[in-house]
Amino acid sequence: MRRKDHPVIEPEVREDVDELHAEHPRGLVSPGGAQQMLGLSRGAIEGMIRRKRVKVYYGPDLVDKLGPFVHKGPRWILIPVTEIERYGRERGREVRYLWAEHRPPA
Repeated sequence: MRRKDHPVIEPEVREDVDELHAEHPRGLVSPGGAQQMLGLSRGAIEGMIRRKRVKVYYGPDLVDKLGPFVHKGPRWILIPVTEIERYGRERGREVRYLWAEHRPPA
């Protein structure tokens, strides 16, 4: 698949983490967890998110005490394990599972 043919997957801002975990029973990981699962650098994972290659959920933005004009970024960023697996298959990378519940059902 050529680079320009990749689907663009828009990020989604969510408030409730528990609801998000209920939607993804295999689990969600942070960008650091995705880094360990795929064996990529943090920069590669950030690039994957920036280029919108995987579905990403953002938490509400942090607000600084200086007011709403200072943007500190999202409170959390989570990536579904199924998206990590899909990306790994597309790139021919082995996925290393961090926890037993992340493994596909037998």
